[in-house]
Amino acid sequence: MKPSNIPIPALIKTLMPENMNGNIKNHIRAALTVAVLSVNLFFCLLSVLYVEFFLSSVAPETVVYGRIVVFSAIVLYLAGAACLWFLKNVLAAGMFTLAGVFLSCSIGISITGGYTGSPITSLIALPAVFGFVLMGLRIGIVWAFITILGTITSCLLEIFGIYTPVQAIPNALITQTLALSVPIIGAIMVVSSLIFYELLTNRLQMELEKERNKYQWDATHDALTGLPNRPEFYHRLQLAIRNSEVSGQQLGLVFFDLDGFKPVNDRLGHHAGDIVLQVISQRLSAMVRNVDTVARLGGDEFAIILQGVSSNTSTLNGILTKILSAVNESIIIDGKEVSVGASLGVVFYSNEFTIDEFCKKADEAMYAAKKEKNTWRMAEA
Repeated sequence: MKPSNIPIPALIKTLMPENMNGNIKNHIRAALTVAVLSVNLFFCLLSVLYVEFFLSSVAPETVVYGRIVVFSAIVLYLAGAACLWFLKNVLAAGMFTLAGVFLSCSIGISITGGYTGSPITSLIALPAVFGFVLMGLRIGIVWAFITILGTITSCLLEIFGIYTPVQAIPNALITQTLALSVPIIGAIMVVSSLIFYELLTNRLQMELEKERNKYQWDATHDALTGLPNRPEFYHRLQLAIRNSEVSGQQLGLVFFDLDGFKPVNDRLGHHAGDIVLQVISQRLSAMVRNVDTVARLGGDEFAIILQGVSSNTSTLNGILTKILSAVNESIIIDGKEVSVGASLGVVFYSNEFTIDEFCKKADEAMYAAKKEKNTWRMAEA
C-alpha cells in the first residue's frame, strides 16, 4: 500500500503537510501527531480564555503563572507543527509535542501546590500515554521513564523540604473546580487520542486486507476473463480429487479449445478475440454450479471440473450439449456476427490416475474431438 492511500480522516488529512516522504508508519504517526496537536492547541485556546477572562477576575495574582503554563505549551506545540510542516520530520514533531505536554503538566502541577498537594497531578500521566500513541513502544517507554523519574524526584524534593512548590490558587473554589475539571479534560484528551488511533489502525487493517485479497485474486485468476488460471485450476483439481476419493462421488474433467478462434483474431483483430473469450467465459461461469470450476488454461484453452456428475450417457450428454450451445451462440462485435465452436475432451477420475495422467486423458480426448470439430469425445479407458 502506498502511504498516500492510507485511510486517514479527511479533516486530519487537510491539516497534514503535502508530499511527505517516508513509509506507512511515518504517515500514521504524522496523522496521530496532527490529531494530538490539534486537540492540545484547542485546549490551550480554552486555557487562554480561562486565564484571561476568568482567572484574572477571581485571582489576578495567579494570572502570570497561568500565562507561563499556557505560553510554554503553545511554543512547544507550534515548534512541533513547524517540524512537521516545514521539515517533514515526524520524530522531531512528536518529541516537541510530547515535550509540550510534559512541560505544561509539570509546571502546572508545580504552581498549584506541587506533586503532594496539587489538584491536577493526574495530568502527569499524559506524556507517557501520548508517547505510546504517537511514537510507539520505544519512545513511549522513554517518556514513561521520564515521567516516573520526574514525579518521584519532585515528590522527594517536596517531602524533604528541598523544594517548596508554589500555591498560585489560593481560592478554594478554583481549586475544587480544577480538581474536578482537569481530570475530565485529561481523560477526554486521552480517550480521543486512543479512539482516533484505534479507528485509524482498524481502517488501515481493512485496507491492507482488501489489498491482500486483491493480490491473491490477481495471482490465481486470469486478468482477461476473471476465470481461475492454470495454477489455480491444478490446485482446485487436487482438492476435487481428494473430495472424490473420500466421498466416492464421480469426478468429471472437460478440456476444450475453441474451433475457429484464430480466424476471428486474424480477421477482426485481437480486441475481437478478447471479447469472444470474455463472453464465452461469462456464459460458462453462469451455466455451471457453484461446486464446479471453469478455468482458462491459456490462449483459447479452457477446462471445466465437474464434481459429483454421473457418467451416465444421457446426463453427461445434456451437460456437454449445454457447454457447446454456450460456446456456439453467436457474438456481435462492432456490428459483425461472430461464431466459434468447441472440441471437448471428457474423462472421469479413476484411483489409478495421477493428476497428470488425468489431465493427459482429457487432453487426448479433446484432440480426438477436434478431428470432427464442435463435438465431444470421452477418453478411452
